[in-house]
Amino acid sequence: MEVSLDNSIFLSATANFSERSYKRARYYDPQSGRFINEDPIRPDDAIDFYAYVSNNPINFTDPLGLYGTDPGVPLPIPPRLDKLMKCMDKCTGKAQYVTGTVNGTGTSNGGHLDPGHAGGTSVDIKPVGTPSKGPRGIFCCAQQCEAVWVIDERKTKFHYHIMLEMTIHPRGQNMIPYTPECEPKGCNANK
Repeated sequence: MEVSLDNSIFLSATANFSERSYKRARYYDPQSGRFINEDPIRPDDAIDFYAYVSNNPINFTDPLGLYGTDPGVPLPIPPRLDKLMKCMDKCTGKAQYVTGTVNGTGTSNGGHLDPGHAGGTSVDIKPVGTPSKGPRGIFCCAQQCEAVWVIDERKTKFHYHIMLEMTIHPRGQNMIPYTPECEPKGCNANK
């Protein structure tokens, strides 16, 4: 009796495919460098699966997995915020999406009371498939990336407001947990 083992499930993650292939739950297209269909497992807080490419996955790609910005956000974003966002991507393992940096820009524009927006030390980010809590969540990662305050404004403005400096006394509760697993680990040291 002859036994044959099919290792295609194990090889799919490492094999070099030159044509479209099925990878466990969806199809991957090597020409475009992305999966053709949505991931069937929906992560926490996920609302917009294509925000990282400005809701246009056909015309835009994100091969390096870096944070995305709303079309109204002036580029480049201030250096300290750029460093923060790269750290947040690395910590959460997901590309984050910036909706506002300076007063009156992006989708979170208007009514910014925090002078940190104008000073380049405050940012608004839209939750994109990243849980709020836990060691790889927004709140813990913000602390690891040296933010001093995070306000969860999803119920009123649908974003998180992250501050690198205390430029005002914020009107919302600080969501940074200040637990040992969230202590800064030099996440931005090589950025």
